[in-house]
Amino acid sequence: MVFCNVTLNLHQTDYLKKFEKDIQQFPEVVECYHVAGMFDYLIKIYAENMEQYQDFLSNKLASLENISKVQSSFVMTEVKDFSYLPIP
Repeated sequence: MVFCNVTLNLHQTDYLKKFEKDIQQFPEVVECYHVAGMFDYLIKIYAENMEQYQDFLSNKLASLENISKVQSSFVMTEVKDFSYLPIP
């Protein structure tokens, strides 16, 4: 599992919508969030190994226009994972 922070060059609405449309074509991307802060988007990616991730990064993500920077964080151990709020 890899989390990628993506920064775009241009931030006008058309560019944001295009990135959001384009990122959905990749089955490796299972989640995508438009976030506030140092980066524009946080995407969650599944890859079987580093070679598969490198292929995704080099041949898919890098093919999208308007990307300025990508920072990858690789999950070593999943400590806690809840996809719902445990409300009684």
